[in-house]
Amino acid sequence: MSKLPKLKSYSIYESLKLKLKNDWLIKNILPAKTLGCLTAPSRSYKTFMALSMGICIASGKDWQGIEVKQGLVVYIAGESFYGIPKRLKAAIEYLELTKAEVEEMPFEIISVAVFINDTNYQKSLKKKIKAIEKKHNQKVSLVIIDTLNKNFGVGDESSTRDMTLFLNGIDSALKSRITKMIVHHTGKDLRKGGRGSSALFAALEYEFIMNANQVTRIVSLFCKKMRDYEEFQEMFFKMEYSKDSIVPVQINFSEVPIEITPLKITMQMQKMLNEISSFLAKEDKEGITLDELEAIRKETKFYSKKQTMEDSLNKLRDNDLLSFDSNSNSYNLP
Repeated sequence: MSKLPKLKSYSIYESLKLKLKNDWLIKNILPAKTLGCLTAPSRSYKTFMALSMGICIASGKDWQGIEVKQGLVVYIAGESFYGIPKRLKAAIEYLELTKAEVEEMPFEIISVAVFINDTNYQKSLKKKIKAIEKKHNQKVSLVIIDTLNKNFGVGDESSTRDMTLFLNGIDSALKSRITKMIVHHTGKDLRKGGRGSSALFAALEYEFIMNANQVTRIVSLFCKKMRDYEEFQEMFFKMEYSKDSIVPVQINFSEVPIEITPLKITMQMQKMLNEISSFLAKEDKEGITLDELEAIRKETKFYSKKQTMEDSLNKLRDNDLLSFDSNSNSYNLP
């Protein structure tokens, strides 16, 4: 007879005494001990981005100038193992890691797909994680599952039942202390996030949306969901060549001409336009002043800085997505 699982409980007073603190693998970007998705259309460099984050965490090197918490990383290469070493080599060269650092780096690649819906695969993954932890003499911090589709197993991504089995399989195979990043594809509408059953999005603690302009190799990274923390501002990258592969290098918002951004307007701009539209409808006004918009920004935090918001307003005006009435000093939707 199998043992009954042990259940923990806390009174309100006991829970308030718990010393819980923000814990990040990448500070203010990737929260520790969470389940999330890095979601993007095909050919949007999502594997490059996931590897970039993973290798920085494994090496302890800052990711795009942002502090990381060093830890053991496991990468499940369900889509194409043979392309991974080349991409890792580019990232290693970009970070200027020494041979000794690479040899000691706690980064393991599982070279085949793991059908997480299958209980036998769950047991196999659980066993493999234990062996990897023993090999490196430390606990796993991050598991990257690339991609959801390749590691799903038998079933339908759009089925709530099958997606729930997949999510339960992750919980069964990987302990709650491990951060899980699922590399996933978007549906037809990029802004709605990952394709498939809504059970996935409901279960996620974070979701990052990527999109890319193939001509310019400019990539946007947008935080669609962050359950327990503040969403970070949209980030932009240029995919730079490094020997046989490419690596993401962050660029400033000012370096991203709106006519060649991946979405024409950024997702942050879209959120601002939505707020303006809601305000005009609610207040039955034809325009919104900068002071009114600033009050909304402070409340909703669609931009962390007023100057960034004003830069976006100018770009939207330049591209005829907003108009400005100098008589009333207000912005209007066309």
